[in-house]
Amino acid sequence: MSWWDIGKKLDGFVEGLGKIGDGLRALSDQKRLGRGSRTSIANLVKQSLNGQLRVKNAVYPDVDMDALISRFTGWVYACVNLNSGGVSSVPLRLYTKRRRGKTVTNAWAPKSISTHQKQWLLSSPDPSVKQRVAGGGELFELTTHPILDLLHKANPLDSGMETLEMMVLSLDLIGACYNLVIPNSMMMPVQLWPLLPHLVNPIPDPIKGIKAYKYGRGIDAKTYNAEMVIRGRYASPKSLLFGYSPLQAGNMAAILEGLMMKYNRALLENDARPDFFLKTDSRVNDEQYERFMKRWMDRYSNHPGTPGLLEGGLDIHTIGFSPRELMAPQYMQEVKALICAIFGVPLPLVEMTSVSRASAETAEFSHQRHAILPRCRKLQSILNYHLVPRWNDENLFLAFDDPVLADALEEARIRRINLASDFTVPNEERSAAGYPEIGEAWASQPESQRRGAKANMREEAAGNVRSA
Repeated sequence: MSWWDIGKKLDGFVEGLGKIGDGLRALSDQKRLGRGSRTSIANLVKQSLNGQLRVKNAVYPDVDMDALISRFTGWVYACVNLNSGGVSSVPLRLYTKRRRGKTVTNAWAPKSISTHQKQWLLSSPDPSVKQRVAGGGELFELTTHPILDLLHKANPLDSGMETLEMMVLSLDLIGACYNLVIPNSMMMPVQLWPLLPHLVNPIPDPIKGIKAYKYGRGIDAKTYNAEMVIRGRYASPKSLLFGYSPLQAGNMAAILEGLMMKYNRALLENDARPDFFLKTDSRVNDEQYERFMKRWMDRYSNHPGTPGLLEGGLDIHTIGFSPRELMAPQYMQEVKALICAIFGVPLPLVEMTSVSRASAETAEFSHQRHAILPRCRKLQSILNYHLVPRWNDENLFLAFDDPVLADALEEARIRRINLASDFTVPNEERSAAGYPEIGEAWASQPESQRRGAKANMREEAAGNVRSA
């Protein structure tokens, strides 16, 4: 056997050993994953997130943020203004839960909540509220707390209402909102400064997702650590870090509105197109033209309706509008309806036309139910996940009141049914309606017991009459 043959056999032997080693390593990895190896799972998560963040379009979508801000006019402004003002006018309250064996400090002035408030919190689909009200414990509203101070006066320039308005405005226009947190020496937040959303660029990180935020442009740009910024966004199918706003969804409609407004302006300004032409068979030099136009303008520009006199050889040709040009108002109505639908605003609320009270109440109810309520839940979720935990109290949470107007007649009917079926007692219904309880014994008794007591009183009275 030659040395060449021996070398080939040795190569095959070494290759076989390598395959056996690969198989053993794969089996070892499977066993580690089967045992729930935290290191392996963490590496997989890191590789997955890092792989997604390497895709440029998955991080920075192809969206002109400045162009979106420039479209904050017309019907877009009307809709966003209604949404932001509607959300900021809904009371935002701070709650805590007293667990079994624990007490609530009196320094925060806790007070009991009504049955209606408790039912509203327990029925909330917002996970940031559900996970805090779940399980045992009594719920209290806190009327004094640094969080409430911060939401009352966010910074030296803005009130809490203005800060909430800015958050909704940013979400509706850009799809994300950002607030810079200024802490005190104890690292507790004392100021919230809204950041202009179109000037914020998240810096991705393969572990945390976001490691910092770059704010501004050019040499004046600043970089803030991720812990200093409270961020919220709408879900986006185009980016892992940025949000997808209603304005982005209705971008073409907003562009069309802008074009139509420019068209109408140009139409009113005549768009360098005269309403008529004067035609002559002879040639007119520049001097004759200027002299004629001056005489024409001097006579007719400030005297509309004055009859004109054409000299010999002059014919007038008027210019009308094409059917396509006359369709612009109809297109504008369709664009308006689309923009309002995207932002969840019924048309009667922006058109301000004379409608019946029933129609107005229906529009108001629809707006509160489909636009204000989801935005309230979005904001309270952002604050509960990124602001409230900075006080290191797992029992604290923020929640908006129910923004949907109640039907007074329907609520009265339900109260009568509750009382007649012994489901509630008068004091419970008074508490749910926001009224103080009555100290009389009958106010804490069910309807059947009160009816029985009244019947006994009548029988006693009748017996006294017969005996007399």
